[in-house]
This record gives sequence, C-alpha cells and structure tokens, in this order.
Amino acid sequence: MENQEIEIGDYVRHVDPLINGGLQMTVEGIDNEQIQCSHFVGAEATHKVSWFPKSELKLVKKAQGGFID
Repeated sequence: MENQEIEIGDYVRHVDPLINGGLQMTVEGIDNEQIQCSHFVGAEATHKVSWFPKSELKLVKKAQGGFID
C-alpha cells in the first residue's frame, strides 16, 4: 500500500507506535503534506484530532464506499 495516495476517510498508522499506541487513525483532512487524523490516546481512550506530517504516516486501509446518487 506504500504507493497509494492517502485520502480523506482512509485509515493510517503513525510510524512511531509511541504516538498513540500504534492504533489506526482516520484521516479527516489534508493540507499539502500535513494530514489531520482522528484518533484515541491513553489508557482512557481520549478522543483527539491531530495534524501529522504525511511522511510519518503509513496507509493501513483505503476508505470503503461513498455516496450513492
């Protein structure tokens, strides 16, 4: 999946597992080489939205589906 472009709705993982325990994150926004991700952190699973450099993220799974006319 390394050659595929990251898009909104995709699932990614930070290359450093200490960032959020290695859990997958949902891409919510993209601004040039910065990716906004929704994720959970800590033992209490606190919801957080953070921006990460694209180079620090690995694509885990492409978004499925979409809108139907």
